Amino acid sequence: MAERGGEPTWWDRLLPVTAGRDEEPAAWWERSLAALAALSAVLAMIWIFGVSTFPLTAIAAVPLAVVAALPLIVPGRRPFAVTSVTCAVVLIVLAIPLYFLCAHLFLPSAVLLLLAAFGRRARLPYRVWVPAIALLLVVVTGLWSSAIWQSVLSTPNVYVVHLPHNGPYPGRDITNGDGSGIGFGATMVSMGDDTLYVSFRKGLSDTEVARLDARLHELMPYATSIERCRSHRRC
Repeated sequence: MAERGGEPTWWDRLLPVTAGRDEEPAAWWERSLAALAALSAVLAMIWIFGVSTFPLTAIAAVPLAVVAALPLIVPGRRPFAVTSVTCAVVLIVLAIPLYFLCAHLFLPSAVLLLLAAFGRRARLPYRVWVPAIALLLVVVTGLWSSAIWQSVLSTPNVYVVHLPHNGPYPGRDITNGDGSGIGFGATMVSMGDDTLYVSFRKGLSDTEVARLDARLHELMPYATSIERCRSHRRC
Protein backbone atom coordinates (compact mmCIF):
# COMPACT_ATOMS: atom_id res chain seq x y z
CA MET A 1 0.00 0.00 0.00
CA ALA A 2 1.18 3.55 -0.73
CA GLU A 3 0.19 6.89 0.70
CA ARG A 4 -1.55 9.63 -1.30
CA GLY A 5 0.68 11.16 -3.91
CA GLY A 6 2.51 7.90 -4.50
CA GLU A 7 4.77 8.16 -1.46
CA PRO A 8 5.51 4.71 0.00
CA THR A 9 4.54 3.96 3.57
CA TRP A 10 7.07 2.75 6.11
CA TRP A 11 5.65 -0.74 5.63
CA ASP A 12 6.46 -0.45 1.90
CA ARG A 13 10.02 0.51 2.73
CA LEU A 14 10.35 -2.33 5.19
CA LEU A 15 8.66 -4.89 2.95
CA PRO A 16 8.86 -3.64 -0.66
CA VAL A 17 5.81 -4.20 -2.85
CA THR A 18 6.17 -6.64 -5.74
CA ALA A 19 3.59 -5.72 -8.33
CA GLY A 20 1.12 -8.50 -9.03
CA ARG A 21 2.76 -10.99 -6.67
CA ASP A 22 1.97 -9.82 -3.16
CA GLU A 23 -1.36 -11.65 -3.03
CA GLU A 24 0.26 -14.94 -4.03
CA PRO A 25 0.64 -17.53 -1.26
CA ALA A 26 3.81 -17.37 0.77
CA ALA A 27 6.57 -19.74 -0.36
CA TRP A 28 6.78 -23.18 1.23
CA TRP A 29 9.98 -22.30 3.08
CA GLU A 30 8.39 -19.15 4.51
CA ARG A 31 5.45 -21.19 5.79
CA SER A 32 7.88 -23.80 7.12
CA LEU A 33 9.77 -21.17 9.13
CA ALA A 34 6.48 -19.90 10.53
CA ALA A 35 5.52 -23.47 11.43
CA LEU A 36 8.86 -23.85 13.24
CA ALA A 37 8.12 -20.65 15.15
CA ALA A 38 4.75 -22.07 16.19
CA LEU A 39 6.35 -25.39 17.15
CA SER A 40 8.95 -23.65 19.30
CA ALA A 41 6.19 -21.66 21.01
CA VAL A 42 4.14 -24.79 21.72
CA LEU A 43 7.17 -26.58 23.18
CA ALA A 44 7.95 -23.52 25.30
CA MET A 45 4.37 -23.57 26.55
CA ILE A 46 4.66 -27.28 27.42
CA TRP A 47 7.85 -26.60 29.37
CA ILE A 48 6.19 -23.75 31.26
CA PHE A 49 3.15 -25.90 32.09
CA GLY A 50 5.47 -28.59 33.41
CA VAL A 51 7.68 -26.50 35.69
CA SER A 52 5.68 -23.43 36.68
CA THR A 53 4.01 -23.31 40.07
CA PHE A 54 2.63 -19.81 39.42
CA PRO A 55 -0.75 -20.08 37.61
CA LEU A 56 -0.40 -16.70 35.89
CA THR A 57 2.76 -17.90 34.13
CA ALA A 58 0.90 -20.80 32.55
CA ILE A 59 -2.03 -18.56 31.63
CA ALA A 60 0.25 -15.99 29.97
CA ALA A 61 1.97 -18.68 27.90
CA VAL A 62 -1.19 -19.46 25.93
CA PRO A 63 -1.71 -16.04 24.24
CA LEU A 64 2.02 -15.77 23.56
CA ALA A 65 1.93 -19.12 21.77
CA VAL A 66 -1.13 -17.99 19.82
CA VAL A 67 0.68 -14.82 18.72
CA ALA A 68 3.61 -16.91 17.47
CA ALA A 69 1.25 -19.09 15.41
CA LEU A 70 -0.88 -16.31 13.86
CA PRO A 71 1.11 -15.98 10.58
CA LEU A 72 0.19 -19.55 9.68
CA ILE A 73 -3.44 -18.58 9.10
CA VAL A 74 -2.72 -15.45 7.02
CA PRO A 75 -3.00 -15.87 3.21
CA GLY A 76 -1.00 -13.87 0.73
CA ARG A 77 2.75 -13.23 0.64
CA ARG A 78 2.69 -9.63 1.81
CA PRO A 79 0.02 -10.04 4.53
CA PHE A 80 2.00 -13.06 5.75
CA ALA A 81 5.21 -11.03 5.96
CA VAL A 82 3.49 -8.09 7.68
CA THR A 83 1.84 -10.41 10.23
CA SER A 84 5.12 -12.23 10.86
CA VAL A 85 6.95 -8.97 11.58
CA THR A 86 4.13 -7.69 13.79
CA CYS A 87 3.94 -10.88 15.84
CA ALA A 88 7.73 -11.01 16.18
CA VAL A 89 7.83 -7.41 17.44
CA VAL A 90 5.05 -8.15 19.95
CA LEU A 91 6.98 -11.14 21.32
CA ILE A 92 10.22 -9.15 21.53
CA VAL A 93 8.59 -6.14 23.21
CA LEU A 94 6.84 -8.32 25.80
CA ALA A 95 9.95 -10.36 26.59
CA ILE A 96 11.41 -7.82 29.03
CA PRO A 97 8.37 -6.61 31.02
CA LEU A 98 6.96 -10.14 31.19
CA TYR A 99 10.30 -11.82 31.88
CA PHE A 100 9.01 -13.07 35.23
CA LEU A 101 6.24 -14.84 33.30
CA CYS A 102 8.81 -16.60 31.08
CA ALA A 103 7.92 -14.49 28.01
CA HIS A 104 11.60 -14.56 26.97
CA LEU A 105 11.20 -18.25 26.11
CA PHE A 106 9.23 -17.15 23.03
CA LEU A 107 12.13 -15.12 21.58
CA PRO A 108 13.27 -18.04 19.37
CA SER A 109 9.82 -17.94 17.77
CA ALA A 110 10.25 -14.21 17.16
CA VAL A 111 13.61 -14.80 15.43
CA LEU A 112 12.10 -17.49 13.21
CA LEU A 113 9.20 -15.22 12.26
CA LEU A 114 11.61 -12.42 11.29
CA LEU A 115 13.55 -14.91 9.20
CA ALA A 116 10.30 -15.96 7.52
CA ALA A 117 9.44 -12.32 6.77
CA PHE A 118 12.83 -11.15 5.52
CA GLY A 119 14.43 -14.37 4.28
CA ARG A 120 13.36 -13.58 0.72
CA ARG A 121 15.73 -10.62 0.69
CA ALA A 122 18.67 -13.00 0.90
CA ARG A 123 17.62 -14.36 -2.54
CA LEU A 124 18.83 -17.82 -1.65
CA PRO A 125 17.93 -20.68 -4.01
CA TYR A 126 15.24 -23.06 -2.82
CA ARG A 127 17.71 -25.93 -2.54
CA VAL A 128 19.49 -24.00 0.25
CA TRP A 129 16.32 -23.71 2.31
CA VAL A 130 15.74 -27.47 2.44
CA PRO A 131 18.81 -28.34 4.57
CA ALA A 132 18.53 -25.04 6.46
CA ILE A 133 14.97 -25.74 7.58
CA ALA A 134 15.83 -29.37 8.35
CA LEU A 135 18.72 -28.18 10.54
CA LEU A 136 16.51 -25.65 12.31
CA LEU A 137 13.91 -28.35 12.93
CA VAL A 138 16.54 -30.60 14.53
CA VAL A 139 17.88 -27.73 16.67
CA VAL A 140 14.46 -26.53 17.85
CA THR A 141 13.04 -29.96 18.64
CA GLY A 142 16.34 -31.22 20.07
CA LEU A 143 16.90 -28.35 22.48
CA TRP A 144 13.29 -28.17 23.66
CA SER A 145 12.97 -31.96 23.97
CA SER A 146 16.08 -32.04 26.12
CA ALA A 147 14.79 -29.20 28.30
CA ILE A 148 11.36 -30.80 28.68
CA TRP A 149 12.88 -34.16 29.55
CA GLN A 150 15.26 -32.78 32.15
CA SER A 151 12.85 -30.31 33.75
CA VAL A 152 9.46 -31.99 33.35
CA LEU A 153 9.54 -35.70 32.51
CA SER A 154 12.60 -37.01 34.33
CA THR A 155 12.49 -38.00 37.99
CA PRO A 156 14.15 -35.31 40.15
CA ASN A 157 17.28 -36.25 42.08
CA VAL A 158 15.66 -35.17 45.33
CA TYR A 159 14.42 -36.92 48.46
CA VAL A 160 11.62 -35.30 50.44
CA VAL A 161 11.62 -35.89 54.18
CA HIS A 162 8.40 -34.97 55.99
CA LEU A 163 8.99 -34.15 59.65
CA PRO A 164 6.57 -34.13 62.62
CA HIS A 165 4.84 -30.78 63.06
CA ASN A 166 6.11 -30.37 66.62
CA GLY A 167 9.52 -31.95 66.10
CA PRO A 168 11.96 -33.44 66.69
CA TYR A 169 14.02 -31.86 63.93
CA PRO A 170 17.39 -32.95 62.55
CA GLY A 171 20.54 -31.30 63.86
CA ARG A 172 22.80 -28.92 62.02
CA ASP A 173 25.14 -31.72 61.05
CA ILE A 174 22.32 -33.16 58.89
CA THR A 175 20.88 -29.87 57.62
CA ASN A 176 24.31 -28.65 56.51
CA GLY A 177 23.60 -27.13 53.11
CA ASP A 178 26.17 -29.07 51.11
CA GLY A 179 24.90 -32.49 52.20
CA SER A 180 28.22 -33.44 53.82
CA GLY A 181 26.44 -34.37 57.04
CA ILE A 182 24.48 -37.04 55.16
CA GLY A 183 26.98 -38.30 52.62
CA PHE A 184 26.14 -41.17 50.24
CA GLY A 185 25.94 -38.77 47.28
CA ALA A 186 23.88 -36.00 48.91
CA THR A 187 24.86 -32.63 47.44
CA MET A 188 22.42 -30.12 48.92
CA VAL A 189 19.99 -29.88 51.83
CA SER A 190 17.26 -27.27 52.26
CA MET A 191 14.44 -26.85 54.76
CA GLY A 192 10.80 -25.95 54.15
CA ASP A 193 7.78 -26.06 56.45
CA ASP A 194 8.38 -29.30 58.37
CA THR A 195 10.02 -30.62 55.21
CA LEU A 196 13.62 -31.43 54.39
CA TYR A 197 14.75 -31.59 50.77
CA VAL A 198 17.87 -33.65 50.08
CA SER A 199 19.34 -33.39 46.59
CA PHE A 200 21.81 -35.96 45.35
CA ARG A 201 24.20 -36.00 42.43
CA LYS A 202 23.24 -37.32 39.02
CA GLY A 203 24.51 -40.67 37.94
CA LEU A 204 23.97 -42.58 41.17
CA SER A 205 23.19 -46.22 40.53
CA ASP A 206 20.03 -47.82 41.89
CA THR A 207 22.13 -49.45 44.59
CA GLU A 208 23.65 -46.11 45.63
CA VAL A 209 20.23 -44.46 45.70
CA ALA A 210 18.97 -47.31 47.91
CA ARG A 211 21.89 -46.73 50.27
CA LEU A 212 21.07 -43.03 50.47
CA ASP A 213 17.45 -43.92 51.19
CA ALA A 214 18.56 -46.22 54.02
CA ARG A 215 20.91 -43.55 55.34
CA LEU A 216 18.09 -41.00 55.55
CA HIS A 217 15.89 -43.47 57.42
CA GLU A 218 18.79 -44.19 59.77
CA LEU A 219 19.47 -40.50 60.49
CA MET A 220 15.82 -39.48 60.84
CA PRO A 221 13.75 -42.39 62.20
CA TYR A 222 11.27 -39.87 63.58
CA ALA A 223 10.31 -38.61 60.09
CA THR A 224 6.69 -39.22 59.13
CA SER A 225 7.74 -40.16 55.58
CA ILE A 226 10.85 -40.26 53.42
CA GLU A 227 10.29 -40.58 49.69
CA ARG A 228 11.86 -39.63 46.41
CA CYS A 229 10.23 -36.63 44.78
CA ARG A 230 8.34 -37.56 41.61
CA SER A 231 7.64 -34.13 40.16
CA HIS A 232 9.88 -31.11 39.54
CA ARG A 233 6.97 -28.85 40.42
CA ARG A 234 6.85 -30.25 43.95
CA CYS A 235 10.55 -30.01 44.73
